[in-house]
Amino acid sequence: MFLTRSTPEREFTSLKKENFATAATTMKTPLGFLLFSALLATGDSLECQICSAAGNTCTSEKHPCSSGQDTCVTLILEGPVAPGGLQVTHITKDCSSKSDCEQYKPGAQLSHPTYPTIIKEVTCQAPFFSASLFLTLSGFLLLKILS
Repeated sequence: MFLTRSTPEREFTSLKKENFATAATTMKTPLGFLLFSALLATGDSLECQICSAAGNTCTSEKHPCSSGQDTCVTLILEGPVAPGGLQVTHITKDCSSKSDCEQYKPGAQLSHPTYPTIIKEVTCQAPFFSASLFLTLSGFLLLKILS
């Protein structure tokens, strides 16, 4: 039976490799969480069309909504051009909170200083978070790779 004696150089090299592996593992976790948080932060801002026009349609580029606005609202309104005048249809698209959007009811009258306006249609469209889901899954995959 042969016994090999460890030299101080071998022990030092072995310790350096173990310390490096431990340090690398402990650095990967915070780095992974940082990148994961950055992915989530960029994935959850809502964008809606913001426009208004006579008729039933209007289009615009999507604009970012403010904090607390989690729904895109579309209102189709009908009211006279002037008191007692011709009835016109008007569409408005904007950002809203879900609770505010749900307060609009078809047939309800909006207060207007000169003439009544009736809500004909309301659409409250919460965003489809497929992009956020993709970013979340990507973040978890990144964490798995780094750990």
